[in-house]
Amino acid sequence: MARPQPPLRSLSKVSPGPPRASRYWDPPPLENDMLSIPSHIFWPGFIIAILGICMGSGMSIILASASDGGPRIVPDYYERAVAWDESVAIDEASRELGWTVALSINDERAEVAVRDAMGQPLTLSGSASFRLASDVEPRATVPLIARADGQPGHYILEGAPLEPGVWDVTLHLQGGETTYERTHRVERSP
Repeated sequence: MARPQPPLRSLSKVSPGPPRASRYWDPPPLENDMLSIPSHIFWPGFIIAILGICMGSGMSIILASASDGGPRIVPDYYERAVAWDESVAIDEASRELGWTVALSINDERAEVAVRDAMGQPLTLSGSASFRLASDVEPRATVPLIARADGQPGHYILEGAPLEPGVWDVTLHLQGGETTYERTHRVERSP
């Protein structure tokens, strides 16, 4: 028995068949209508964008570092360098005393409370130098004044700057033959 033959189709309805091999590879068509950037524009633009980001961040760092007036020359830097060993010895001697120093700055006043290693309040004389962390020279040097209520070991720093900022407060305290000299950092928020 002979097999039935399929009906002939017209040429207009013939399927195109498998894709023909071309000399150059054609990318598959995009499934959506997104625009594509040609690679000869995208990659050089990408490199230029990265270089621009690096240059922009570098310039912002330079501007930020110079925004507070830039580097400053420390006055008497040579004398301070020569006296470095002595200043380190004073700092270590002050630490070995074991004194507890509580420094507070609020809207009304600056106050310091000093106790010895046993927790007893100390009767002292001395001064405090206030310097913003970004400054080279102190803004003010004020004396220690005993509180009016007579509370032992508590002193008011009359005339201390009370503005917001990060302050380095160097305390120069004298109690009889004992000397205490240390720098404390205090941050005062606005």
